[in-house]
Amino acid sequence: MNINLSKIQSVPRLNGEWEYMFYLDLEYGNNINIEMIEKTLEKHTSNLEVLGVYNKDNMLYES
Repeated sequence: MNINLSKIQSVPRLNGEWEYMFYLDLEYGNNINIEMIEKTLEKHTSNLEVLGVYNKDNMLYES
């Protein structure tokens, strides 16, 4: 897969249990299956939420 991690940001959760939320910006081409990326990430996290999908020139931009 040709995926570029252009940004990662961590934010502590306010539950007092030293847990963090991560926000990722991913860039990938039109030939990449978005559902496959989501399923792969879901295997490694307790919660996954897609906040938006945007076009960036000829590439799809995930934010």
